[in-house]
Amino acid sequence: NGTLAQVFRFPTVAALGEALDESPALTTQSLVPLQEEGEGPALFCLCGIQLYRPLVRELALDNPVFATYVPVSGPSSVEVLSQEYLAGIRAQQPRGPYRLMGFSLGGVLAFEIAQQLWAAGETVEQLVILDSDVPGEDRASAMKGVLREMRRALNGPDQDGRAMPDY
Repeated sequence: NGTLAQVFRFPTVAALGEALDESPALTTQSLVPLQEEGEGPALFCLCGIQLYRPLVRELALDNPVFATYVPVSGPSSVEVLSQEYLAGIRAQQPRGPYRLMGFSLGGVLAFEIAQQLWAAGETVEQLVILDSDVPGEDRASAMKGVLREMRRALNGPDQDGRAMPDY
């Protein structure tokens, strides 16, 4: 038995076979190193390992980067999933500052993990949320709010000094 992390880390059948022969017992959390070298706190990417690999190459970051995942065997809540993800992150980096990035559900989990870290007195240096829904709001309301704020930030009041219309 192997982990998804091993499949991404060892891209050839021979390398994966050797890694599986040397594997310790499996754990429920896995970190996939996307960039092991670098200075400073690691960036932890949640959900979508295959999406982060090319992004990390393009960004040319100066710090270590790990993609993390937790195998889910049934229904779970964001709070429970984020606690499981956080356990894996803290196994790699016990103290902050932390850098988190999440795509889609990973963005929601990154936000919740940041909340848990702040509540524990830790520092979250960077929180990047990509293409995620706003927790507690329906999609239409969230998008209206985002569009309204973008409009204000980009345009300010119109030529007559009136605020832009709400949508």
